[in-house]
Amino acid sequence: MSDTATKIIGVDFSGAVTNQNTWVCEGMLHGETLCVESCLPITREDLAGKLAGMREPMIAAMDFPFGLPIDFVNKTYPSKSKGLGVWSISRDDSLWKDFEKFAREFNGNRFRLCDETLNKKIKSAGVKSPLATSPRNMLPMTFRGMQMLHWLKRKGFNILPFDDCSSINSERILMEVMPGATLRALKLNLPYKAVKTEKSARNSRKNRAEILFRLPNKSRIRVHNIEQFRPYALNFDDCLDAIVAAVTAAMWLKSPKQFILPPREDDPKFRRIKSEGWLYVPDPTKLPA
Repeated sequence: MSDTATKIIGVDFSGAVTNQNTWVCEGMLHGETLCVESCLPITREDLAGKLAGMREPMIAAMDFPFGLPIDFVNKTYPSKSKGLGVWSISRDDSLWKDFEKFAREFNGNRFRLCDETLNKKIKSAGVKSPLATSPRNMLPMTFRGMQMLHWLKRKGFNILPFDDCSSINSERILMEVMPGATLRALKLNLPYKAVKTEKSARNSRKNRAEILFRLPNKSRIRVHNIEQFRPYALNFDDCLDAIVAAVTAAMWLKSPKQFILPPREDDPKFRRIKSEGWLYVPDPTKLPA
């Protein structure tokens, strides 16, 4: 862990064609205090350009799948065995139709090792397969997220768990997170997503306020300057997700050991993460009471 201030980015990623709903929370981590500097929606292209333009050590926590189930890759893209090879499946938009076709033909219920592990370790974690099409279609987010990884890797980013990221002092790191799973691990499992009825909407807004209030205590990360962005977080669940993603990155930087970690290199299951990636979520059994 770095003793100096570190740039933290939390991303609630949108793969939608409209490309208007990717929220980005940006701040600096000083010790155990995250000072939020901005939290606004931007396009995917602007996000990629923003990240690529950063030169200081930083961690960006992003909520899209960093990889695909290994059996899907082996059957459908056998030459794309790991890391950059997997991401090249989505290197440009012309490959979308093939990806969508193969994914729908395969089986949307196939999970990565990290998905299976988190659904077992965290009650109601709700981790979906990157290939799921129902009730929520994950395919656009999976495709466009990996497309961004393919581009950013060529810009010199280190990507967990594919790269050794032991020295934050000189690195720009990307990690996969899931804000909803983080909240469940922190026992902040309150319904806060956008809903249609007026009564439920009021309850969701109230729950977002409760999450914002309790998040620093539960995560042990003090969040400074959040009041400036509180109206956005109360009105847009995607904004709150971006804030939670940033806090998750801060927690990981503070203590990676309090997370559910991927298998070690001597574990037979280790080979799967080189294709599938790993979703970083705090381990409820290792968090302070």
